[in-house]
Amino acid sequence: MNVLETRLQAVDTRYKADRNLLLAVLGAGILLQGLLFWLVWQPDAVHPAAMEIRGASAGDAPALCPGEALTYALDLVVTDAGVYALDVAVWRVSPPAVVLFSETRRVVFAGEQEYSLARQWTVPGAYIEPETGMPARWMPGQYERLHAISDVSRDAEASIAVIPFAIREGCE
Repeated sequence: MNVLETRLQAVDTRYKADRNLLLAVLGAGILLQGLLFWLVWQPDAVHPAAMEIRGASAGDAPALCPGEALTYALDLVVTDAGVYALDVAVWRVSPPAVVLFSETRRVVFAGEQEYSLARQWTVPGAYIEPETGMPARWMPGQYERLHAISDVSRDAEASIAVIPFAIREGCE
């Protein structure tokens, strides 16, 4: 074996070793890119709620007429600082079921705290019918006032409190 063949064999051996190393690095890079793609594009996980509504009650479901007040109590437990969305809605749950109105407010909390809130909501004389946009009188039946709170990014579980009430027959 002459010097040229020895050098060619050494170059060939070195090339095979370097090629295997480059293929291993390329394979590891492809695996890493696949993992990162999977992490970025997978559906967002729902985080545990950082705020909870507890003990919502209005006593027995009261029967009211427009102009009368629904009095109820809520306990809010905040476990983390942040900006939260507080949604309040009124639903008619006796057929036909429909949301009558809803509003959202943003609330800022600086840290872990507990609140006991007493609320009084007066049933208005009329509401705006969602389908027609015209004022409508309250129909006798079952209703619910709902309070929901979640962080503004909506990636955490919402805490929802339901306060049932009824509108009596014979209200003027």
